[in-house]
Amino acid sequence: MAAAHDPCGDPLTARASTLALAYTDRDGLWGMLERRFYGAMPLPRAEWALPSTGRAYVLPPLTVVALPVGDASYAFPPLPVNWYREPYVHVYVVRCESVDDYRRRVKPAVLAFAHDLSSRGA
Repeated sequence: MAAAHDPCGDPLTARASTLALAYTDRDGLWGMLERRFYGAMPLPRAEWALPSTGRAYVLPPLTVVALPVGDASYAFPPLPVNWYREPYVHVYVVRCESVDDYRRRVKPAVLAFAHDLSSRGA
């Protein structure tokens, strides 16, 4: 494996240590999860390598900022220059009381959520 490139030493990538996460929470569960979620931040430094070259990279510790889908922080012109502002992760938080509840209520909502993301190229 090649020597790791450390983006923390690069002033352009050092600022890119925040990962945007958008969540959909129709059941109002995020408030119960939020404290534990942020208690695990930042995500530790990780190393990954390109399979084609073997060149390794060290990712800086990442802080994940979770905001609901549709938050004003994600409202910017849909131009290629803004690609990095899009959430990198989308989470659909659900409560499911039974298999019947899943089939009747949750599954159609999750499928619609996934279809919406796919149609937007997210």
